[in-house]
Amino acid sequence: MIKGLGVFFILLFLGFNQSLGEFTPGFSLYFLILLTLGFGFAGVFCILLPENFFESIWNKIREPLPMTVGKLSSELETIAGVVRQEGLLALESKRKDLKDPLLRYLLKKVMDGFEKEMLLPLIRNQGIRREELIDQCEAFFERVTGMIPTIGLIPSLWMMTMALSSGKAGAAGSAALAVVFLPFMAALLSQLISQSWFGSFFEQLREENKLYFVILEEGLVGIQEGQNVELLRDRMKARTLLNPKWIDT
Repeated sequence: MIKGLGVFFILLFLGFNQSLGEFTPGFSLYFLILLTLGFGFAGVFCILLPENFFESIWNKIREPLPMTVGKLSSELETIAGVVRQEGLLALESKRKDLKDPLLRYLLKKVMDGFEKEMLLPLIRNQGIRREELIDQCEAFFERVTGMIPTIGLIPSLWMMTMALSSGKAGAAGSAALAVVFLPFMAALLSQLISQSWFGSFFEQLREENKLYFVILEEGLVGIQEGQNVELLRDRMKARTLLNPKWIDT
């Protein structure tokens, strides 16, 4: 279905290329160029789109983490304080209010007597799996954006061929030849903007993912070892903040 839609968009792209051959500079031409590039991009996107991309990859990485890193740190501090004062059995009532199902599961295993060496791989594997999905998604968008200059080059070459074959000369011919580069220039600009945006987007996802699971790991270790709450807070602060304000009194 999606592949067929992509072929349809490519056929529209090629058809609009034919229309660009009879161009005259003006708003209608510029609109037609944008429409042509849009169909070309949509066609390439659909053809390159992996099977079940949205269900298996995109929706999973776009789904927000259960808590922000700050909220997770606060919850872990509270839990560590409860365990230090009341013991592990106090976790039963506390863990039911947590939004993160993985954290609820881990605390249940802590109450059942599992050692941290058995539980930490669960956290790390979840972090690794989410990062793998981010990498797969980024690789797909890199393939698509890498095709954008080619999408712009095809109509530019077609327009240039039509301009040269028509035998236009003088000022009108110079203007026509200048216009033929508009699709290619627009495509290059689109590639620059899209690659910059997607690069920033995926880096932010990676940073959030890395911090979340590192803080979860620190918190679980602190809870199992019965660490002092202030020490645990400082350990998490040292991981999340670049220049934390240390209090030594």
